[in-house]
Amino acid sequence: MLINQLIYVSQPEALKLVVSLTFYKTPYEGIWLPFPNCIILAISPANQDIATSDAIKIAREVDPSGERTFGVLTKLDLMDKGTNALDHLESVIRARIPSITSLINKSIDELESEMDHLGRPIAVDAGAQLYTILELCRAFDRIFKEHLDGGRPGGDRIYGVFDNQLPAALRKLPFDRHLSLQNVRKIVSEADGYQPHLIAPEQGYRRLIEGSLNYFRGPAEASVDAVHFVLKELVRKSIGETQEVEKVGNPATGRKLPQEVEKAGNPAGALALDRYSEGHFRRIASNVSSYVGMVMETLKTTLPKAVVYCQVKEAKQSLLNHFYTQIGKKEGKQLAQLLDEDPALMERRQQCAKRLELYKSARDEIDSVSWVR
Repeated sequence: MLINQLIYVSQPEALKLVVSLTFYKTPYEGIWLPFPNCIILAISPANQDIATSDAIKIAREVDPSGERTFGVLTKLDLMDKGTNALDHLESVIRARIPSITSLINKSIDELESEMDHLGRPIAVDAGAQLYTILELCRAFDRIFKEHLDGGRPGGDRIYGVFDNQLPAALRKLPFDRHLSLQNVRKIVSEADGYQPHLIAPEQGYRRLIEGSLNYFRGPAEASVDAVHFVLKELVRKSIGETQEVEKVGNPATGRKLPQEVEKAGNPAGALALDRYSEGHFRRIASNVSSYVGMVMETLKTTLPKAVVYCQVKEAKQSLLNHFYTQIGKKEGKQLAQLLDEDPALMERRQQCAKRLELYKSARDEIDSVSWVR
């Protein structure tokens, strides 16, 4: 244990001694560092002006902030007749108390704000840990719902999927190529096989419609994946905005996005001979195109409703229950691992708590002082 060095300063020539005892020379040229365990007692006689005290001047040179300096008045018996050192000190202290109290209260507010940001210490028993985790889940769920309900930014990106991404993807579908005269003739001829149709090419219509509807799968799945991605991003964002959360697993399981859109294939086969005129196949293509257009318009309305109901609403209502179910399966040791904190953060919180307690104690002592004559 280091012993505090008490240095009594009363003469100007003691400056070198003060410097040598309160500072130590480092291996680097011209660099001196103060001893953090050194206390300076600046002793001044009471019959002299403190403002011009040599002891105070020297102490300020080695301790500009005054954190390690204590002032001491001596020779009170030599003061001028009729003067009272106690009255003088009381007046000085009383004049400084408001500013000191204001500084202490400001420091307390800053430390309490920092403690709120860092969070309170975590309990060690399993019941308290479970309660803490559930509180974190509820805080996260509240923020997540605010994002979805529009109280916080981010949820509007889901509307962008249906207003922009889905219509743009539907417009790019290759229906012109699929319903071209050459392709319609090929599919109808292959569908008839060796037995040609009598009235309408039912099998040809069926294959043309099935092939067209298969094209909708790509934009539909892309919309589902886009909304799923937005929801995962909102989960991560909500976790980041939940200040109480220090370490919590991401409940959103990654859904693998499709790398390629499934395309409808056409059965291979040799081209059959034309059985009908070009106008006949054009009418078939026109009929299928009208039907596909009707399905597309319906899909623009029903797909957003289905996605919102099955994904967004489900996430909003069931995510917290999913957390509860997963947490309920964990043992005490696993709960402690979920709440495992960074040691640096714990040390910072402990230091803030000690400083806060010290400032509150100082405030209470100042408030309890009564000036009794």
